[in-house]
Amino acid sequence: MGYHFSLIDDKTDPVVTDFHVGELVSGHFTVLAHVTDNLGVSSVRYAVWTEKNGQDDIQWYNGVCTDNNDYYWIHVNYSDHNNEKGKYIVHLYAYDLAGNLTNHGISYDFDSTGPTFTDFHIGEFRTGAFTVLAKVTDTNGVSSVRYAVWTEKNGQDDIKWYDGICTDNNDYYWAHVNLSQHNNEKGKYIIHMYAYDTAGKLTNPGIVYDFGTGGPVVTDFHVGELVSGHFTVMSHVTDILGVSSVRYAVWTEKNGQDDIKWYDGVCTDHNDYYWVHVNYSDHNNEKGKYIIHLYAYDSAGNLTNPGITYDFSQEQPTEPKTIILGDVDGDEDATVLDATYIQRYVTFVKVPFTDEQMQTGDVDGDGDLTVVDATFIQRHATLVPVPYPIGGPVTK
Repeated sequence: MGYHFSLIDDKTDPVVTDFHVGELVSGHFTVLAHVTDNLGVSSVRYAVWTEKNGQDDIQWYNGVCTDNNDYYWIHVNYSDHNNEKGKYIVHLYAYDLAGNLTNHGISYDFDSTGPTFTDFHIGEFRTGAFTVLAKVTDTNGVSSVRYAVWTEKNGQDDIKWYDGICTDNNDYYWAHVNLSQHNNEKGKYIIHMYAYDTAGKLTNPGIVYDFGTGGPVVTDFHVGELVSGHFTVMSHVTDILGVSSVRYAVWTEKNGQDDIKWYDGVCTDHNDYYWVHVNYSDHNNEKGKYIIHLYAYDSAGNLTNPGITYDFSQEQPTEPKTIILGDVDGDEDATVLDATYIQRYVTFVKVPFTDEQMQTGDVDGDGDLTVVDATFIQRHATLVPVPYPIGGPVTK
């Protein structure tokens, strides 16, 4: 009886190239290396530990080669290493079929600080609220972002905590801050961010935003269209707490405030413009200087009170021009639609008309737009005789 022995006589160790730390993902990272051998690779193992406290957290991982591309990789979980950052030490043990060993080592230093933040700012403003947001990233992954918010007034009596929310996977964490949670106060808001990574490391920046302490912000306060019988006053009024009311006090310089009238500002298009029509007839049909004071209140009762003066004695008479009587919408015809515009003006919301619209709509020539004008236009549109040249050219 004979025996046959097969003896592998190979002294060549496996060849290791491209040994490195690969993708960094929230909660773990990847280690991989390219390992080859003339006889074939038997196994690849990795020993991993952190520099902190020696090898108290050492873990062994079996290298996996899934694509027959000679790359052996592992996922290293931070949680298996006390969620530590800092320096990770990785030793590779590659064996071939003859038992020959190649043993390489590398180290990788992970940032040991907290998350990185950029673009920390106050964003969108809404009535009664604003948005705070910041871009927060971390190699270990962001665990949580919270905002502590309070006003400078009376210290931290109104401090509130808000959880940062990241909805678009764009690393921006935002929160809506409601002013009602802060006594509806204006002034300086102090905002501290607490951003933690999955290793428990903290980043804690702060910003201050000053909303001012006065009433609403008033811009573009002016006398607008000048129409036969009246003129328009308007202003752009905004406030972080919301605008409660806008009123105008109007009087002429002549004889002091003997003709003072109060007008409620109207905002019809949600564009923050508050306007009124001032009728000359309510001010003794006087020209000269009109004095206009605006009283704008926010929802907390804070007041802004600017004033302007407009001198109508400087107005020059306009040249006569030809219009199509009743053509309010400018389509060169007087139709039911023109009558509808006038009805809306009269019975619903007095949307400002231009001087030309007022002239074309005033078909009965009484100096104002009324339901009577709309009725005459409707009659004309339905071929009912009317005593005015509606739909034809007239000079005004």
